[in-house]
Amino acid sequence: MKRIVYLTGVLALCCFILSGAFKILQLMGAPLLLISSAVFACFFIISFAIYKFRGSS
Repeated sequence: MKRIVYLTGVLALCCFILSGAFKILQLMGAPLLLISSAVFACFFIISFAIYKFRGSS
């Protein structure tokens, strides 16, 4: 579970940074990267909450 939390967090951050770089350089694919970073961020929040609440009980 810890690996999933880290992986989704890293993927969300990388996609978000790349989408910003693509937007600044006016390259195609920035909206797709921004949407994928939002999806990975949602998975990160859900998996992080599950990881923390299961660990506390």
